Amino acid sequence: PTVSIVYTDDYDPFAGRTFQAGLRAAIPGTRALLIDGTFTPARLDSVYASLPGGATVLFSPYIRVTPNKGDVAVAAQVAEFVKRVGVSHKLVVTSFGNPYVLRQFPDIGTYVIAWGQWDVSQRAGARALTGQIPITGKLPIAIPPLHRIGEGLQIGVNTGAARE
Repeated sequence: PTVSIVYTDDYDPFAGRTFQAGLRAAIPGTRALLIDGTFTPARLDSVYASLPGGATVLFSPYIRVTPNKGDVAVAAQVAEFVKRVGVSHKLVVTSFGNPYVLRQFPDIGTYVIAWGQWDVSQRAGARALTGQIPITGKLPIAIPPLHRIGEGLQIGVNTGAARE
């Protein structure tokens, strides 16, 4: 089973709508959830308890970086939830906003940057994660201390074979 959790730091009921639709079209039965920074630890515990054993969990933060916003990270209680999910489930984090949120999850094995919240980025993210298009690209930025400029993986269509 696949569970797709879209996270937004600012309440936005439309965040990830195109991405979720693309996933459900490619992987019928995908369960789609929307959470935000107001979720309490108790509410996140309920979400965690509802995750099927052996599920692949796609966590997709939509964090807008704007001037004078202040914090541009995943809320602390949600970050702890994601770390917990990563220990017990197959986890993919796909950033549709601030690429530096990886620093909150340094032990995550699979991290994808979609570079924007626009519909085109969401469609491409869903298609790439479901093997319909290759994953290509190199980081045009550094994410210290985890990754340098130019790092990245190339994954072919439906092959699952990655190369640096």
